[in-house]
Amino acid sequence: MGLARTFQITNLFPRLSVRENLLLALQAADEAAFSIGRPRSANRAMHVRAAHLLEEWQLTGIAERAAREISYGEKRQVDLLLAMAVQPRILLLDEPLAGLSAAEAVRIVGMVRSLPRDMTILMIEHDMDLAFDLVDRIAVLHQGRLIAEGNGDEIRGHPKVSEIYLGVDDPPC
Repeated sequence: MGLARTFQITNLFPRLSVRENLLLALQAADEAAFSIGRPRSANRAMHVRAAHLLEEWQLTGIAERAAREISYGEKRQVDLLLAMAVQPRILLLDEPLAGLSAAEAVRIVGMVRSLPRDMTILMIEHDMDLAFDLVDRIAVLHQGRLIAEGNGDEIRGHPKVSEIYLGVDDPPC
């Protein structure tokens, strides 16, 4: 339906290789791939697409490793790869940097920046610096209510956002 998402906690098949996880994502997006009696390996186009995606996202080096053997940061990258495999029009990212080291976060930020500009991305993120850096428009929620919406400058200057999320300087004594 044109919608894909990543989860805050990755959920890969741990015993399958990165390539096999990707093939399953591609198969799920292709109704014809579920033909009864047709082995997954029979779909050459799916294998070619998997190889292309692994190369495009610079993950060929871990393609044959079991998901349980790769680092947490690599799992996050694979999670984003699986979401992109279905060629979504809308992508939901649930805290894409949660639990990542600074180096791993740089890699994920690069991947998000390389996504097509015509794709709608809804990102849940508590790292406000990242949010300001990556997005065109920001909607700020507090206790389930929309308190502000706008571009980065509008949100930075919004008094309620400053009070709740960004912190306000103590008044001078």
